[in-house]
Amino acid sequence: MAAPADLQRIAPATWELRAGFRPGMRVPVRVFGSEKLVREMDDQVLAQAANVATLPGIVEASLCMPDAHWGFGFPIGGVAAIDPRGGVISAANVSFANHQVIQHRALEVLTEVFGRSREALAIRNVYDVSHNTAKLERHRIGGRERELLAHLVPVANVKG
Repeated sequence: MAAPADLQRIAPATWELRAGFRPGMRVPVRVFGSEKLVREMDDQVLAQAANVATLPGIVEASLCMPDAHWGFGFPIGGVAAIDPRGGVISAANVSFANHQVIQHRALEVLTEVFGRSREALAIRNVYDVSHNTAKLERHRIGGRERELLAHLVPVANVKG
């Protein structure tokens, strides 16, 4: 991708899109990775991370880990801390709805490829969403202790 001109290196492996990059951003986007990794990220990663930066209650920054890639509204490999007094996103509901669609299509593909029914293939679960929820955590930010909801979107795992 051609990284936006607004993406600035602020440390050897840290890049930032300032809060004004997209209207409504409450915090900047911070991307962690080498220049090569960041430049190879799909442009939707930064667009989605900028969207996350508009969420009510978001604290400090919308973060992208070095393996970030675009997801379903929230980049996979994205991290956001949300102050529960200022706003809450329902990570479990977003994840559950998206992954129900993915599971349905994956089952269709598997039954087509193997020419057997789901029952014959003994497939019970294709995707486990239980790991994809927000967790209440305490962190020191700006010199003071804060209670936050942290949402980490991990890479999907497939189970048979």
